[in-house]
Amino acid sequence: MVAVQQVCNPPFSPLFKSSSPFICCSHHTKRFYARMAFQHMTLKPVAFALALLIAIPAVTTEHVITHMAPEEYQSGDITAGEYIIQWQKSYGKWPMWSARYEGPQPVGDADNDGNNELLIGGRDPFMRVMKWDDEKNTYYEQAKIIDPVLGIGYTILGFGSATGFGIADIDNDGKNEIGVAWGRHFSAFKWNGERYELMGRYIVSDSKRTWDTTLDCIIGDCDNDGNNEVVVTGGYSSDIAEVIVLEWDGSQFVRESEWNPPGRHSVYFPWIADVDEDGENELVVNTNQTTVLNWDGSGWQADVVAVYEDDWQHYPFGCVAKDSDGDGMPEIHVTFYGPYLKIYEYDHGVYLEKANFSWPNEQGTIEAIDVGDVDNDGMPEVVVGTNHVHILQWNGETYEEEYVITDTHGFLAVTCVGDMDNDGMLEINAGSVGEEAGNPYEAWIFKYEPQHGISTGNI
Repeated sequence: MVAVQQVCNPPFSPLFKSSSPFICCSHHTKRFYARMAFQHMTLKPVAFALALLIAIPAVTTEHVITHMAPEEYQSGDITAGEYIIQWQKSYGKWPMWSARYEGPQPVGDADNDGNNELLIGGRDPFMRVMKWDDEKNTYYEQAKIIDPVLGIGYTILGFGSATGFGIADIDNDGKNEIGVAWGRHFSAFKWNGERYELMGRYIVSDSKRTWDTTLDCIIGDCDNDGNNEVVVTGGYSSDIAEVIVLEWDGSQFVRESEWNPPGRHSVYFPWIADVDEDGENELVVNTNQTTVLNWDGSGWQADVVAVYEDDWQHYPFGCVAKDSDGDGMPEIHVTFYGPYLKIYEYDHGVYLEKANFSWPNEQGTIEAIDVGDVDNDGMPEVVVGTNHVHILQWNGETYEEEYVITDTHGFLAVTCVGDMDNDGMLEINAGSVGEEAGNPYEAWIFKYEPQHGISTGNI
């Protein structure tokens, strides 16, 4: 097993998601899931901080490797194939800057030009917007979004890190925006034709003496009122609710509702979908258990799907509720700090475990989970990352592992799917949050390349 360097990452809260690229966390815990006490670094003079912010990208030697796009085939000719690296980038070797983060909704049309963009976050203070260039046959950074806020607990010039992010219609105007949870605040950005302009901001925590951080956010109609909300989740040592539902009122974000899980737990990667076949959306959240929340008009009613062992290997991080068996109903896919995947489905009033996977001697799955038809065969695949990317497909009776991408390395926090180059087929984006000492933190985009006349297995 490869030893992965996890600098300043306690096993819980925030584990891999710090609220600032310059913050370390102590390892003192009251119990497994207790909050970590912040151990702030000394604030240097402003001039030094500015110089550091400017210099770090050069020191970390970010570089891009572009790969030729595969030859195009007719979908009817596909019998087998492989996943090639379409794009690859190193973000350097400094753990407190270079590590990559995942967000629940990273692929979508952020600038409303009819083409998708890809969001890439990490421990640096940038929300990177990636765009496909048809002429150059590669991806480029359309924008690097920052949103510093002074006086709410960030250590250097008010900069947080993009702990969670998504592309969707946040203000319900029929156009998409970018939403980012930065650690202690959430903000949304709207494309104005030239750049992504700040639309609004909501301060989640302004305490300078407590360990508080957002962890993720997702956009969707979670209370079935016909409008999208923003669900911001996190882990807090103060009395802030771990699940906060925000609504845009036309001029600002307001808190519409909240939910606190029993005990002291952090909530990563929520999801919004109709998981119980009632025609209305539910909100799926995870602590030491997977819980489906139903809005009853005045509060959140909790339905517990599963309870997990009280140890850090079995703490859930990733959650995606999409249809992975082709029956038209979304299954709940949960990944953990350890290399585990569990899949649940709703059946006549109860949630049942449909499948579970483990990959001994590999890195944990954390938030590296998504579902989509990545090989263009008409059936969805489950895509989950450890230090490799495992691709599973339902065969009518069970999920089979049909391919393993081994070009990746490190502890993958990112495995998402979407049409990133706008060719009508889905690609896979992966990225590492932990690395063996000396290895760079990288991001990859993989594309399925079909081949003719091959019917043997791919693994």
